[in-house]
Amino acid sequence: EAEQEVTLAATPLIAASVLPRWLEEFQKKHPGVRVQVSDLDRRQILLGIEAGEIDVGLGAFFKPAVGIERQLLAPFQMVRLSAKPAGATARTPRILPRVPWTALANHRLLPLPADNPIQKLVDGQLRTQGLTPDRQGASQNIQAIIAMVEAGHGVAALPAFVTPACARYEVAIQTLVDPLVPIDFFVVSKKGRLKTALAATLMDALRKQFREIAQSTEP
Repeated sequence: EAEQEVTLAATPLIAASVLPRWLEEFQKKHPGVRVQVSDLDRRQILLGIEAGEIDVGLGAFFKPAVGIERQLLAPFQMVRLSAKPAGATARTPRILPRVPWTALANHRLLPLPADNPIQKLVDGQLRTQGLTPDRQGASQNIQAIIAMVEAGHGVAALPAFVTPACARYEVAIQTLVDPLVPIDFFVVSKKGRLKTALAATLMDALRKQFREIAQSTEP
């Protein structure tokens, strides 16, 4: 049987922290499928799918569009990242008890740019609760924000799909509650682009991986 090739695009954080291990496992089980991974921003992913240059895209905040199939992989809660407490050891858990959104007001917030969809969601929630935390700059790069949190420069409010990337840093993760604010994470493709059997195989493998990540933030 001829080798099948799929182009898979994701945002840089997901491409760096989730897809390498997922791809290793996938190719062990499906050696006849070659997956080409690209790291792109959300707009580039959608443009590539519309142009037929990308088979599958991964990300949050993909809106329904004509000719595009959008399937839910997993919902992710918003989490607070903070530096691990002083005296924390290798055995200190990364996933700590839940905290309310009001806990963000007691620390300097390390935000994404104001026009980023994640930051818009965070800012809307802060406004709703009348919270005005001190802010430090803004970074396009989520990994840079995680590193700044580790160094003690502040806290961050991000979707729980950042959890695998946090494994390399000394940070604590707490689900934000009162209220819970879920973000849906999707796989998108052009209608009819993938053969049904291959599409189903990819979807099953991706959904399993992302649901495991979503569940991992529960203390």
